Amino acid sequence: MTPAKPNFLKSLDELRRLLNAAHVPPGIKDACLCLSEKQTKLFCFVGYPSGAFGTPNLLPGLHASNFLNELIEAMRALQLPTPL
Repeated sequence: MTPAKPNFLKSLDELRRLLNAAHVPPGIKDACLCLSEKQTKLFCFVGYPSGAFGTPNLLPGLHASNFLNELIEAMRALQLPTPL
């Protein structure tokens, strides 16, 4: 049995898939890929379950940040015209 991927890896996989869509302009791809240089924007670390204010249901470990989740939602909703 393969262990489940942590949620931040699932989120990064989805963002990568969304960015690889042919209709996403290169500027958007470049801007999103530069975010890897600012990893504190993409991830948050929970030291123990009650340690993160407002996140009592998160297990200790690395998690996708609210910003990463919002970015994925924005990419999902991106309605750019597809090239002819």
